[in-house]
Parts: sequence; structure tokens; C-alpha cells
Amino acid sequence: MASAHRYIGKPMKRKEDPRLLQGIARYVDDLRLPGMHYLAFVRSPHAHARIISIDTSAAKSAPGVLAVFTGEDLRGSIGTVPCAAVIPDMKAAPRPVLALDKVRMVGEAVAVVVAADRYGARDAADLVAVTYEQLPALVDAEAALAKDAPILHEEAGSNVVWQGTFDWGDYDAALAEADKVVKIDRLHFDRFSSTPLECSGCVVEYDRGTSQWTIFGNHQMPGIGAIWMGPALRVGIDKLRFISQDIGGGFGNKICLHPQFTACCLLARKLNRPVQWTEWRTDQHMANAHGNERTFRDVEVPVKADGTMLGFKVRAIDDCGAFPRYEPLGCIIWAQVTPGVYRWRESTAGKVAQIELEALAPKPMTLHRLKVLRAN
Repeated sequence: MASAHRYIGKPMKRKEDPRLLQGIARYVDDLRLPGMHYLAFVRSPHAHARIISIDTSAAKSAPGVLAVFTGEDLRGSIGTVPCAAVIPDMKAAPRPVLALDKVRMVGEAVAVVVAADRYGARDAADLVAVTYEQLPALVDAEAALAKDAPILHEEAGSNVVWQGTFDWGDYDAALAEADKVVKIDRLHFDRFSSTPLECSGCVVEYDRGTSQWTIFGNHQMPGIGAIWMGPALRVGIDKLRFISQDIGGGFGNKICLHPQFTACCLLARKLNRPVQWTEWRTDQHMANAHGNERTFRDVEVPVKADGTMLGFKVRAIDDCGAFPRYEPLGCIIWAQVTPGVYRWRESTAGKVAQIELEALAPKPMTLHRLKVLRAN
């Protein structure tokens, strides 16, 4: 009998292999444009701190340096980068391209140096002197929900960005049918991060005649990137032309590059020359888009004596970091994937920072209720 599978277990030729093996692939660092200068970001060593002062004088006088900018220098010439999706009841926390007034995460950019070569830009970035007043840090999503916890975004009034309930099936019926209910008080999954071979980066060229940017980069979702960047640059997305060719690994890390790409676009226009930014490995480990930390509380699994799992219920707390990125998508994904490979008849999933998930069924899933909120 012929196999019904066309691909499983069969050798498949990859269409990208010829150019990779022949050395004609094109990555960000392969591109050189006339007059191109290089960017290096100055990043915060603190998780939460007020910016008292930034002294850029030494950096500006360093060899090969064209310009140094802080958040204050750019205030008024660029907007904040919006959260990817803002829906009813969501407490969005737009992100400045360079920190204004205070920093909210280790690695947040507070200044940017533009120089004739990459190493000169990095050396000059080390000369930028920033004075901070440290504030209480938030490093635990559960602690961030306490009434006396410091508020990361004061304008939001809370550390909860999105809260909702997902409910599929009849969980109460699953409880009634169960021979036993397995209960777990708390499961914690630490933050994780992938490490792509090629760090994030882009080359940006601005055409004054058409008022259009051409962005050669390794953004994993350039179409979404344009939607994020357009409002900050105060232009339509038709002015942002993305060219993404070969990407040396991503694993989700290269989805949320909009703050850095937005800064590159602004400086290419302001300085009237192409600019290039490549993330250093230390930047990548410190400040790129990591996998979120998650905690599952009050897990209940009603089961039959033969091991059949009838349902699932959990209250989940999802730590989305200092700034929402593509929330509440992350919450919704976790509502769907929390059961893993198991075929639940009914289930309920609870809060992802906070998300209340309630009842996942093997039939086509329908959202019964959806509020919007999630934790920083």
C-alpha cells in the first residue's frame, strides 16, 4: 500500500542550499553602501532606574564619530513605538526608541553613537557617561502583581497589561466524570533565549526624493515591522521598503526589532546617509526578544482510572517583560498550546499575566470570552 505521506521520512532538497553552498547568500553584513556609517547603542546596566544625566561630550570628540543622540535629543522628532496590537481594555505601554526619563529593563537603549566604522562606534559608546538613580526592580511576574509592587509604567496604573478568560467545553462535566483530579499548586518556567548565529541588524538608506526608506535587514516579520514603525516615524507604511534576504537563524528573536530599526530610519534621514547597525553578541544576550517567563498556578487535571485525561484548568501568569511586544498574541497562543500533545475533552486555562483560560476541547476552538490585559 502506497504511503499517504508525501514528505514524512523522505529526503527533501532544500531550495536555499545552492546559494548557501556556493557562498552567494546575502546577509546584513555583506552589504556596503557608499558613505555608510555605523550605529552603536548605549545600554542600561539597570533593570529600573531614573536617568539623572547623560554626558556625551567625550563620545562626540572621539575619532570618526559623526553624531551622538540621546532620547532628549530625539524628543519631538520621533514618536514612541506602539505595541503591536491594542485592543479593548488593554493597557498599552508604547516604547520610546531611546529611553526618556527612566529605563525599565537591563539593556534598554539610552543613547546611540554614529561613527565611520563599527569598532569606533562601539568604543565611543563606552565613553558616554550616564548617571542613574536606581529604582526597585521587577524581576518576578508574581511579585509584580502584589499591591505594594513598584509600577513599571506609571501611566498604566498597574503592572497588568492584559487579562482575559478563555473557555472551551464543559469543564464541570469533566470534573463530575473524573475518577481522580490531579492538582499542582505551581509550575514555573524560567525565561529562555535562542542564540542565532547571525545577530540582528540592518542597513538603512533614505531617499529624499521619494521620502522612502529602504531597509535591508533580517527582521523575521517585516510586514508587521512596518506597521509598528510607521506611527513612530509619522509616515505611512508605504514609505518603508523592507528587503529581507538570508537570515542566519531567528527562532523568534528577530521579530521585535522595531525600536532599533526605527532609530536607524530616523538617523538615516537626519544625517542624510546610509546607516548600518549590527547587534553585538553581548547586546543579543542582554536586550533582544527573549522567550517569556511563565508561571502556572492552581493546575487541575480530571482523569479516568485508565489514565484518560478529561479536562484541564490553569491560572497562568505570563511575564512579557518591560514592554509588550506582540501582545496579546502571546497570551492567546499559550491558551491554545498549554495542553501540549494531550487530547483534552474539556479544559480551562487561567491567567497569563493575567490570562484566564477556561476549557480547551478537541473540537474546533471558539473563544467564549476575551478580555484584554497582560503583565509587564
